[in-house]
Amino acid sequence: KQLRGKAPLETSVEEVEFWRSLGPEGLPWIMTVAPEVDGVLALIEAFHDRICFSIGHTSADFAQTARALEAGARHMTHLFNAMPPLHHRDPGPIGAAALDEQCSVELIADGIHLHPAILHMMAELFSDRAALVTDAMRACGLSDGTYKLYRHEVRVSGGAARLADGTLAGSVLTMRQAVRNMVELAGVPIEAVLPFATEVPARILGIDGARGWLAAGYEADLVVLSDELEILKTFCRGNEVSLK
Repeated sequence: KQLRGKAPLETSVEEVEFWRSLGPEGLPWIMTVAPEVDGVLALIEAFHDRICFSIGHTSADFAQTARALEAGARHMTHLFNAMPPLHHRDPGPIGAAALDEQCSVELIADGIHLHPAILHMMAELFSDRAALVTDAMRACGLSDGTYKLYRHEVRVSGGAARLADGTLAGSVLTMRQAVRNMVELAGVPIEAVLPFATEVPARILGIDGARGWLAAGYEADLVVLSDELEILKTFCRGNEVSLK
């Protein structure tokens, strides 16, 4: 495959093994891959027990995605975004994810990347396997203006981060706001939303034996919210952390 005039895309088991050797033992790995790229299936088959392969930034069709899931991929990077849409005659990667009960998905709940109605439908369809992500870039928490994303200029205005041609370039979403949007924009009950920001991400990363739940023996990393979903207190390993 050619990408914007660059050399053909390819994968290397040896290169992935090299990069893995540089990191601490036991560190969770998640890698976004495009199933249509030559060698990706071999990569998934070689590392699926050590790396969580996530399908995204892809033009793969339904069959290509299904083969990647069968090979050991088990996650989808920001569902709907940077992938073919769901179509009634061409279900694409979204349809493949919906049919594979082992496949978890990410949702960018800023009300811009995904319409609130889609957020509501996906919360029901992937009720126990959806994770909220921010996809935030460096302008998160800052005022409107122009910022850099790699070599690109990004204009942030009205809660959206866009390139000069109007393409979305990440977001300025916070996780607190993502939770609030799922409740207030998408109309999903808070008790259904909270697992999307806690236990499901922990399970995806394979750390659900220590994080993601309020239970004895777990890391006491906690956020206390008001009824209006404002942050009241934050705890890290049981110690309150100042919000200032």
